[in-house]
Amino acid sequence: MLDRIRDDKGLMGRTHAVSALTVSLLIIAFLPTFMQETILQTDDFLILISSIFVVVGMSMWPDFDNSKSTAISTFGILGIAISKAMRSFAILVYSLVHSRKDDPTPNPHRSFWHTLVSAIFLGFIIILTTSIPGEITLPILDKNVAISFLTAIIWIFISIKLALAGLFGNEIKKIKNKGIIYQISSNLVALAFSISILIVSPGDLTYRWIAYSAILGYIIHILGDTMTTAGTPLLWPIKHRGKRWWDYRIFGFKAGGTVENLIVFPTLVILTLLSCAKIIYTFIQ
Repeated sequence: MLDRIRDDKGLMGRTHAVSALTVSLLIIAFLPTFMQETILQTDDFLILISSIFVVVGMSMWPDFDNSKSTAISTFGILGIAISKAMRSFAILVYSLVHSRKDDPTPNPHRSFWHTLVSAIFLGFIIILTTSIPGEITLPILDKNVAISFLTAIIWIFISIKLALAGLFGNEIKKIKNKGIIYQISSNLVALAFSISILIVSPGDLTYRWIAYSAILGYIIHILGDTMTTAGTPLLWPIKHRGKRWWDYRIFGFKAGGTVENLIVFPTLVILTLLSCAKIIYTFIQ
């Protein structure tokens, strides 16, 4: 492995989103049992569709540690707040857990939030927040609602917004330019879909499928960036050549360059179409 290369660029948001979509469909097409029994723990069709949104959406989450990203712009002020919190946490972790051979100056982007540990950490947060006991009263509906139900809605809503921004970034920007009414409408549609998913989902199903889907999407993002020249500290905190923050690279192609645009992205699109064909064929058999 090469030592850290001062290249802060990772894959484009669109590539991250499409790669997550591709992997999701490949698993559904060729490993349906793994998807149903391990990730979802149900064969419910609506949960399956929702899981794809979560996988794709959470494949955008790691880039909240960047100062500028699709994830941040999707949520405006809230996105900036999430980014600042994540960057501060990344600096804290780097400062506390580094070796003498590591760079003494912490880089909040592509550090803690681009490790396998952080993927599990996010999954744990989702499980924790969607397992909060108790109920709260919603004045608008004049009824009690489980806190876990509300937090699950929030995670799915965030995932849908991030997924759509990653897959249809240019179209989303056009909607934003049309004014506040269009933005509010899109948010209401995403929220309504999030609520409907959980209302009609199997009653005995826990919300762990959200966490497992999020971890899958998160890992897909990290592996994608590991293929670029920037690399990621994938195996932190395991030391490599005396360093804990060692950037691993699988292929090392330049992000945003010819390889990504003319080879990686078209290949992902082809695999997505093949997966869809396999799923449709299996369904009609």
